[in-house]
Amino acid sequence: MTILAAPAIIGFALGLVLHLLTYLGVDPRDSTLKTWYSFQLATAFLFIPVIGAIRPTASPAASSNKYFKTMVACVGVFAAYALFVFIFTEFALNHGATPKIVNGQYVMFVFGMGSPITKTEYLKHRLYEAREYSAHWMAIWSGVGLWLHNRMIRETGPLQHSPQSERQSTDRKL
Repeated sequence: MTILAAPAIIGFALGLVLHLLTYLGVDPRDSTLKTWYSFQLATAFLFIPVIGAIRPTASPAASSNKYFKTMVACVGVFAAYALFVFIFTEFALNHGATPKIVNGQYVMFVFGMGSPITKTEYLKHRLYEAREYSAHWMAIWSGVGLWLHNRMIRETGPLQHSPQSERQSTDRKL
């Protein structure tokens, strides 16, 4: 399990960097297309088994751990942020449309109907689309980290500095 924590941290960091690039006006798909789609595929393949393996309850050792509670809050924040970015970008900024190039013209497509746009608008909407896609990566990878942390605590027992381990050692002395 510990060896899987490194990819979760790297995945979260890469997702964060790619997402922040969209706020700087850089569409990561323009320069790192293979990285973008490889990361999208890796996230999808990782997400499916993790969803199947998640248990609704945390281990008793994990639930008493302050670090674990902080991680749960962070995953919640990232999930809420990803949902907000998706809804706001999809409906307020892109109006449910997808930017495409058709026969050399820049077009916004909604349900198969296209309307021409300028190159500047096309680049802006592609950037919004990249932001929409990259926002969920932070939530997914932080969720994977949370799941791995919970699994590690289940397998190893309470941490030495946790209140539960202190109670157990005091109970043994009595």
